Amino acid sequence: MKKMIFVFLYFVVGAVSAADVTEFDTKDLIGVSVSVPSGKVSLEAQDGAKASVVFTKNKFSEHCKLTIEKKDNRIAVKVEKSPRFFSLGDCDANYEIKIPKKADSDLKLGSGNIVIKGLQGELLFSLGSGEVTADGSFPKVDGKAGSGPVHITGLTGSGNLKSGSGSVNLIFSGKPANGAFEIQLGSGDSTLTFPKGSKVKTTFVAGVGKLHNELGDSTDATYLVSVKTGSGNLSIKAH
Repeated sequence: MKKMIFVFLYFVVGAVSAADVTEFDTKDLIGVSVSVPSGKVSLEAQDGAKASVVFTKNKFSEHCKLTIEKKDNRIAVKVEKSPRFFSLGDCDANYEIKIPKKADSDLKLGSGNIVIKGLQGELLFSLGSGEVTADGSFPKVDGKAGSGPVHITGLTGSGNLKSGSGSVNLIFSGKPANGAFEIQLGSGDSTLTFPKGSKVKTTFVAGVGKLHNELGDSTDATYLVSVKTGSGNLSIKAH
């Protein structure tokens, strides 16, 4: 029994000591950029004079170079790996970033998950494989995903989304005025939910798929929804 307890405590202490915290002054901070091979990237809004990045290794070899800095009024997190030892899994880590809510985000991740809570700003992302979950207020979204679901709550403006495969679920927090949201999918269903009374025009092109539109198209609408997919359905819903 004593041996089992000793081993358990050893792993708990090891897990805690693997996390590194870097703090920054929030003065003049306008956003965050992340470019990493694999892992989980979490962004969360918080008040206060300090922003922070908590870095936790999963599998991070000596061939991985991590840089965390404040550059051009943005927190910049970047991992570079020697091309002689290229493997996404060798630079796998989690990044928990807490920043002021009014901040733009530019995220590049080879594989893993992106989670955003409470931010108010433009959202740009590129993900090879994994899941994107964002909840906040986003006046502009520009995203690319190789495979995996994309769920964004709090859209307020225009956007563009490209995905190889996976479902897309977009929820608008206000009635859109002028603009457009364009989606290109290899395969997967798309669901866009607008406040009741929203006026939109919809174009849908699919190799295999059906359109269901609860709002209907408005001839005087100035907001366009355009979806092209190889296979998949499009649902326009009201809330």
